[in-house]
Amino acid sequence: AADFFEGLATHPKIAIADSTSLVRTMNRLRDVASRGADTGSVQFIHCLDRTGAEQFVAAAEAIAPAWDDLVVLSPYHHPQGLPVVELARDLHAHRVRIGITSGSKDTTAFPFDLAKGKVQELRAVVPDLPEGDLRASHAKWIEVIGSAGALTLTGSFNATVQSLQSRSNVECGVLRESSPGSTASWTEVPPPKFKEENFPMRSAGAGFCLFATITALGEVTGQVLGAALPGAWRAFLEMGDRSVAQGVI
Repeated sequence: AADFFEGLATHPKIAIADSTSLVRTMNRLRDVASRGADTGSVQFIHCLDRTGAEQFVAAAEAIAPAWDDLVVLSPYHHPQGLPVVELARDLHAHRVRIGITSGSKDTTAFPFDLAKGKVQELRAVVPDLPEGDLRASHAKWIEVIGSAGALTLTGSFNATVQSLQSRSNVECGVLRESSPGSTASWTEVPPPKFKEENFPMRSAGAGFCLFATITALGEVTGQVLGAALPGAWRAFLEMGDRSVAQGVI
């Protein structure tokens, strides 16, 4: 986790104007981690250096060469289900179970019809929740289960190419190993109707923002983040009809 915070503060593609709190958190995490022991059964992963799919497959292959089940619960899917199909192939998973949230059993973002024939066995399931709990789940749950145990990834990784198979997003999650039969339980349901869900894409000419502070001398200092023209910018803080602070950004 400390490495993730350090990456956020130093990655060339991530613009953070003031990384003071990130560095402080990084140092605190490293201090806490230095007092314990790493058992290897829990990992904090992120996609600043490697994709989530690469790390999940590598961790699974280190446990077993093949798996009985791949379970994926995600509010968003690729319209052809490619990340799930390719995970099942890479992990040699015999059965794929796609989680359907309790609040949206009528439709799913996973294309069951398109994915049939690309995996050995495909089913729709819902998580077994306490009676009366009908909340729609925004959880992301990717898990393989077999005789060797289970490997579960939870966090921000959706089952999309952008999120799971690229480094374009900033995603992180917790990867946990557990013993057989100790993870969540699911109930099979009929596959719902497919409804494609897409993230809204920002236009190439998206706006920018100004991060600024005012010094004790009344000077505005900071930087411009985003798709702004390069060069020096002069910033003004105005109150009513007068300028109360200004400076070059």
